[in-house]
Amino acid sequence: MPQNEKKIFKQKFKFLDKYLDLYKKDYLSEFKLAKDFVFERLNRRKECTFDYPPYVYYKEAIDKDRNPDNLFDLWPDKTPFVMCFYFPFCTNKCSYCTFTNLKKNIVSEFSDYLKYYKKELLMYKDLIKRNKISHIYIGGGTPTLMTEEQLEDLLKFIKKHFLPYLLKPLDEIEFTCEASPPTLTDKKIKILKKYGVNTITLGVQTLDPKVLKTIGRYQTKEQVINVLPKIIKLFKVNVDIIAGLPASNLQIFAQDLNTIVKLKPQHLGVYLLTLYDHSKLGQSDYYVPRKDYLQYYDLAYKTLSKQGYIHSTFEEYSLDHKYRLMYLEDFLENNLHLTTGLGDSGFTGTHWYNNTDDMGKYKNYIKNGLLPIDKKYKMTIADLQVKFIIYGLRKLNLNKKEYLKMFNEPIEKRYSLEINALTDLGFLKHEGNKIDLTYEGKRDFELIMQFFMRL
Repeated sequence: MPQNEKKIFKQKFKFLDKYLDLYKKDYLSEFKLAKDFVFERLNRRKECTFDYPPYVYYKEAIDKDRNPDNLFDLWPDKTPFVMCFYFPFCTNKCSYCTFTNLKKNIVSEFSDYLKYYKKELLMYKDLIKRNKISHIYIGGGTPTLMTEEQLEDLLKFIKKHFLPYLLKPLDEIEFTCEASPPTLTDKKIKILKKYGVNTITLGVQTLDPKVLKTIGRYQTKEQVINVLPKIIKLFKVNVDIIAGLPASNLQIFAQDLNTIVKLKPQHLGVYLLTLYDHSKLGQSDYYVPRKDYLQYYDLAYKTLSKQGYIHSTFEEYSLDHKYRLMYLEDFLENNLHLTTGLGDSGFTGTHWYNNTDDMGKYKNYIKNGLLPIDKKYKMTIADLQVKFIIYGLRKLNLNKKEYLKMFNEPIEKRYSLEINALTDLGFLKHEGNKIDLTYEGKRDFELIMQFFMRL
């Protein structure tokens, strides 16, 4: 990757400087008008992102970093982390998706991957013994695409090698598995329950058949309505829904929400469609205008609030605080997550790293006793500060006291201009040591992020 790519990425956001200049000159009315233009420019360019650092910051890892023995130097001693298990297969790749997944449904290929994957997992065992696991997350891809035998075999392996090293007893941690409605059979539900899974994230996105066909997703409304009541009785259930999909509109989105809410899942993630260049949809001319984004957000908030749901992050809702997603809260709090499998990424506290998304390379690394890490990025102090701010706002609690403790300087030293401007715009509010998003800030979080990410 070219050395100047990070610089080029940052230069894209230089146009934000002139709006901060307007603020410095007290042209607040002009500054407020500018936000529409800024959002439209970011959205049309597919530059909005909720993660930090952006993927373009990554660079090639050097060979010695692939040696498992070097892991102890990257992770802080005795600091627990979320452990993520990644299964990279799907029946089809949705048009908006940016995750590594292979469009295959061949049982023998699953078995071959899992053979190598178990070997990768065991390379982390000494690190896990030392640091301990705070929560477990099995994602993808579609983990429930595995056969019942393969799923049970993987869960047995996790139970044997990793559950002994939990930070807390199993019933006090969150053990999550992602699932898709058509692949979650009754027997798989029993298997998940048997091995201690207590949370299921169900990828629904929409119930409308025309929208499902447009985005290339193979499921039906009936499958969702059939499986949800079964799992809600046994697990904490999170349902993911996406607003702004092609062929959708406010009426379809409202119907989706109302149908799901009647079934009372304990948690919902309602995500406004974010476009990236490395997705099929991101390479098209499609985009969602800001006014439509805001309407979708308002509709979701109004619908879910009436049904007793409260914000757990700016885009996620739960029926009660006890139903919040603990792994996500932990991720936003200390950000440490050990990620395993083809093409996924993790964070050690100082480095973001990304496993190779090439199956051939992945297998070769494992054969040679090396970790399949292909890219990494060492965070600078400024990077860590921006990450702290963005993730703090995402979880609706940017704590100035914690910032001071972590960076040995007040947050206002470097970011007073941005914080003051966003406060005067009505996006941020202050309460003691806490900076939080206002309702307007939650609606426009994409815009808020860019004011910090450009630095």
